[in-house]
Amino acid sequence: MHASASQWDLPLVLEALVTETFEPLELSSLKALSWKTALLLALTSAKRVSELTALSVHPSCLLIRGDRSGATLRPNPSFTPKSLRSLFRSRAIQLGGFNLPPHIEAREAKLHLLCPVRALACYVERTAAIRRTEQLFVCFGDGVAGKALSKKRLTGWLCGCITHAYGRAGRALPTGVRAHSTRAVPVSNSLIQQRECRRYMHVGVLVYARLLHKMLSPGHVWLLLVVCACRGNA
Repeated sequence: MHASASQWDLPLVLEALVTETFEPLELSSLKALSWKTALLLALTSAKRVSELTALSVHPSCLLIRGDRSGATLRPNPSFTPKSLRSLFRSRAIQLGGFNLPPHIEAREAKLHLLCPVRALACYVERTAAIRRTEQLFVCFGDGVAGKALSKKRLTGWLCGCITHAYGRAGRALPTGVRAHSTRAVPVSNSLIQQRECRRYMHVGVLVYARLLHKMLSPGHVWLLLVVCACRGNA
């Protein structure tokens, strides 16, 4: 059985993603940048690991707006989804930039550090020099740098990022944490019913946060801001 959304603390993990290990992105290690980008894409797209490893940087599959206000990602045309149901869903991932500058308050600037478009753009730029494949996610280790990342390694990235966050917070990692659980957390009914999520998906992000303020803890409002602002393919 896969780990449920309640088995690991997403706000805790998001908090770790804005610390000195991961920021500023331009100066972070390629390992930290890779982990952060992969986790943010996994959370905001709710795609399977196999679908994430099928994403491509080919010009026909990846478009990042120059101002980083949005991005469109598509898998390699040869990719076949694991689930037949996926064939009838949009194969493209549409991401919107989150809390774009200029920022008036420090909190706004902090939230922008969780923008998946920002992380994606930086990742693509920094891996260009070592890239040996058009697959989006590539290895960063000695001897394999630039090679296509396997599903097993991507799973390791996602779980490793969560493990790092718990270690930083001095908390024990819940048992059963798996990469699959990143698909469940953002759309979990324990946070908000799907009906309400759809109802407010296209409302302004700050308005949406105010509407949910009485329903959720500050950490979960932060989570929903990220997910609802960026999940263009929901």
